[in-house]
Amino acid sequence: MSYSQTKKSWLFGVLSSPVVNILEGSLFLALLAKITLPLPFTPIPVTFQTLGIYCIGVACSPTIAVSSVIAYLLEGLFFPVFYSSEYGVATFFGPTAGYLYAFPLVALFISLLYRRFKNPNSYVLGSILAGAAFITLLLGSLWLACYFYMTSITDKVDLVLGLQLGAAPFVIGETLKILLIVQGRKALQFFEK
Repeated sequence: MSYSQTKKSWLFGVLSSPVVNILEGSLFLALLAKITLPLPFTPIPVTFQTLGIYCIGVACSPTIAVSSVIAYLLEGLFFPVFYSSEYGVATFFGPTAGYLYAFPLVALFISLLYRRFKNPNSYVLGSILAGAAFITLLLGSLWLACYFYMTSITDKVDLVLGLQLGAAPFVIGETLKILLIVQGRKALQFFEK
């Protein structure tokens, strides 16, 4: 084996290592988090973080998927990787914290089910991702309802308000993200033939 081939082999080994894959996943999430659409009627913006979570869950093993998300969340303690320029511990107690807490669970959910069904068809993949979106929106809404109570915006934990502001505005966007992944996977399968 020549020096050039050895160097390429070594580089390929480094780039395909689990640590590099985890860092790539967390960077992917950080980049997608910066694509935002603020909504005037809710403190939660539309971001592409969940699209990244869905992609990582489908593309990576459960260990790599969850580790990527946890690395992303840990980066958020020290760097502005979330949708705004904010970072630090306070971010994990703000209005969007419930979604952040849901991300590792959702990555695990998607990755485990995707591998359980061994290359699922479009309907099964769509169902897996819809379940993941449900988990994300539910946990995010529950936290938002608690956040409103903790910050004295409401005098009780109002789950209906939490769902109205933390889930309902995002159903269409999550549906479009799911369709994008399902159709993207179909396109990749077509070109692999």
